[in-house]
Formats: sequence, C-alpha cells, structure tokens
Amino acid sequence: MALPAPVYCDQDDFEDYVEGWETTDPDGLDRLLYRAQMDVNRLLIGIPDRDTGLRVNPARLSVYQANELANAVCAQAEYRNAMGEDFFRRNEPRSIQGPDFSKQGRSGYYGDKVFAHLRDAGLLPRTSFLMS
Repeated sequence: MALPAPVYCDQDDFEDYVEGWETTDPDGLDRLLYRAQMDVNRLLIGIPDRDTGLRVNPARLSVYQANELANAVCAQAEYRNAMGEDFFRRNEPRSIQGPDFSKQGRSGYYGDKVFAHLRDAGLLPRTSFLMS
C-alpha cells in the first residue's frame, strides 16, 4: 500500500531546505517526507482530521507559520535520513562501548531543528515537555 503524499511540505521544499540535495528517487523522498510529517504532526496541538490524521490545516496558517511547518518537516526528514530508518524502528541502547569510543544516553527521536522551527511559528504547546 502506497503512503499518501505529504501535505505539510513537498519535494521542492526539501530540496531547498537541504543544500546540495538532488532527488534521485521521488517516490522514496515522498515516503521519507510522509514519515517525517507524521512525526512532526505528533508534536502539534489539535484534533486529528478523520481522513488525513493531520492536526493542522496549512491553509489556515499564516504564510510564515506554513513555511516554518514545512521547514520542521524537512528538518525531521533530514534527521531521519541522517540517522537511518532502522534508528526509528528500534530502541537505541543507553550505553555503547567499543575499543576506541563510548557513548551514553540516547539520541532523540526528533532533530533539534524541528523544535526551533515549530517554536518560532508558535505551533508547539506552551507546556511541551518534548523541547530539548
């Protein structure tokens, strides 16, 4: 089953956001943007639309807010691409050790830039405990 096309942003938005990105697999990029959109959608306030599951209708936002929402999705898609989809399918261990390195703690589910875009647009709840 094919995923629906992303609503909060499109491939052109992503190509503008990620410098040097060239889309070689348009269907793959749409899938990445859709997953990132649903990640960001979970952070937003509002009752999900029955048909789309989206909490925000971009047509009801100011131009600035709609652009920042698109940028937040692009930032999450960029983060998903950098971390790899397997990262989002499993729990990352709290501690990893190797011969030349060690790491403690977990990388967040959301990229830091996502919160900045949503905060700037006033799209995060004021009491959000998710902000890093």
